[in-house]
Amino acid sequence: IEVSSSLLLADAALLLVDAVEGPCARTHSLLREAHARDLVPILVVNKLDRLCTELGLSPEEAYLRIRNLIETVNAVCAAMVQNRAFEEEENATTTSSADRQEAVWNFDPVRGNVVFASALHGWGFTVPALARSLFKSKTVPIKPPLLRQYLFGDYKYKHDAAKVFKWKHGHDEEPMFAEFGLRPLWDVYQNVSTAACSLGIQSELFSDGRYAPCSYNGTPAANGKTSENKQISATTSGMDRVLSCIQVGSTSPSVFSTTQSTTPSTTNNNNNNNNNNSDGETIPHNTREMQQLLARTGASTETTVLSTILRRYRPLSDAVLEAACDIGPSPAEAANKYRRTALSLRAPQSMPESVRAEFNKIHDAVRRCDASNEAPAVAHVCKFASVSRFSVADSNLPSASMQNADVGPANLIMGIARVLSGTLRTDSVEYYAFGPKYDWSAQAKDTVPKQRIRCYLLMGSSFVKVDCVPAGHVCAIYNLEHLQLKTVTLCDRLECMPLRGFDFGLQPLVKVNVEPVLASGELESISYIA
Repeated sequence: IEVSSSLLLADAALLLVDAVEGPCARTHSLLREAHARDLVPILVVNKLDRLCTELGLSPEEAYLRIRNLIETVNAVCAAMVQNRAFEEEENATTTSSADRQEAVWNFDPVRGNVVFASALHGWGFTVPALARSLFKSKTVPIKPPLLRQYLFGDYKYKHDAAKVFKWKHGHDEEPMFAEFGLRPLWDVYQNVSTAACSLGIQSELFSDGRYAPCSYNGTPAANGKTSENKQISATTSGMDRVLSCIQVGSTSPSVFSTTQSTTPSTTNNNNNNNNNNSDGETIPHNTREMQQLLARTGASTETTVLSTILRRYRPLSDAVLEAACDIGPSPAEAANKYRRTALSLRAPQSMPESVRAEFNKIHDAVRRCDASNEAPAVAHVCKFASVSRFSVADSNLPSASMQNADVGPANLIMGIARVLSGTLRTDSVEYYAFGPKYDWSAQAKDTVPKQRIRCYLLMGSSFVKVDCVPAGHVCAIYNLEHLQLKTVTLCDRLECMPLRGFDFGLQPLVKVNVEPVLASGELESISYIA
């Protein structure tokens, strides 16, 4: 239900695939669902850390595995596009639609619609961002539009010649993606574990014994137990190599900032500014800055130190935001190009010509996602949710913490809506509420309820009251709970119709998943019994 409701609110989808497990049955189901709803996809290859810590793959082997995974996903998507083209072969627009679908549903890291990530440790990057970083740091003197063409492919870079050559598997050199994309991350994982083991701390990342704890101050490690005085710092053995690894290939916004100091003469002048902004963005460049970062964040264990460093080296949030802005369509583009069927009003079965002319104006405004003041205000409430009064910032609502006051229920029913055209306004306009089964008729139009609403901006888990919300935005709406409808289309004009939406919903694939503890032994015993 949550997935189906959000498909009308968003025009792009993040499709997560486990780098170790690969596409599973649920992944195939969600791929088909996103394709049927005309969403623009972004592939997120998650849990890349497992390739290093669990499987023990080298960067080159990890690159080959990731490449095969992307090819597998592309093969599944190509089959979906072909099946849809066969079903619509009688449509005159099939050819152009099929070509557009093939372009949208082909995942190519060079385009930026693939994010390489580890959500557990908070890092992620895209190939275009990595290309800009390498060019900015002068590591690879090739302009980003050309460099990104070689970063994910069978190419290698020779530093002495400053040229790109074809790479063949089995040679000593690594491909460029393994050298610049994965090798620094692998080195950070290994050196942080080395730092932990040098203090006599059992590695939490490499549980296979590759990094065994050694004696600390002459005292052997006791069963991997840690103590208060055994904390990783910037001066711990191995952290110098970590500091060296993160100086190249960072995709942090601070790397691309033009205000960052680049000469020693301006370093002291900018110290105060760097300290003020170093809470989340800047990369430590020396041991002192590294120690300040670890002290400020309270990171002293293997996992916390690793996450603290990698979240600043290649922040996942920035990678996802960049991919969404570059690949995801604008609301107007989505309504007019990608999702013309879903984001359009349902046509009435019968309507007088004078009324139909007004309906066509509303329909065209929705199709263009018109945000002008003269455009009719149309919004679609996709779902209703119960929220705590404590999370609603509205001075006109009685606070739940007030005593001796009639504050009403502890929870409020909020409608999560997408504004399709015009501007929704708080309290100043009465809106007609059209249910999902409404159809225009002389009798039905007199029974359409009218209601004033209150609009809220969604800020994480908080709801902040706003006076107006223009077209193309998602907001929360209060004062519709008495309608008792699953979905509602709001409009300030009576000649409107409900949003067409979708004719089918997402069905659960697996309700209970049972797996044996020892798969091989269990299957052999079952076969003998049979």
